[in-house]
Amino acid sequence: MILLVLWRTNIRVSGTDDTNSKAARWVLAICVVGPAYYLSVLAFAFNVYPYIPVERGGGSFVESPIAVLRFKGDFASTLPEDLLDCHSGKCDRSVPLIVMEETNVTLFVANPKDAGGPYEWRMGARPEITAINRDVVSTISLGNHSE
Repeated sequence: MILLVLWRTNIRVSGTDDTNSKAARWVLAICVVGPAYYLSVLAFAFNVYPYIPVERGGGSFVESPIAVLRFKGDFASTLPEDLLDCHSGKCDRSVPLIVMEETNVTLFVANPKDAGGPYEWRMGARPEITAINRDVVSTISLGNHSE
């Protein structure tokens, strides 16, 4: 639609010599093209982006690998209890988590069972995200952790 409006405006403007008429037609075309562009960006953001896997720059964590973090020393005691796996008697590792984002200093993780899981996250539900300092993490193991 945007290209059609610009093409038709160019044809209509080239058929007249009046400068005021040309300017008015281009202003009118921009008043149509601007909102059409804005609405197309919104349509992409709400209908396409949530289904693109995060590995490809999108917003879907459905196919993201599950990670289990092992912690150094007694640093695990400083983390929220719902993130720790204490079944073995030691609380030195996390429950299976999804790494949402990582920087040089911090891991941002979420429980895949929180807020309905990754399928619901892309529909607008928001999980509780916890920031964990990389200094307290000794290893990160990715894969199937259904033990």
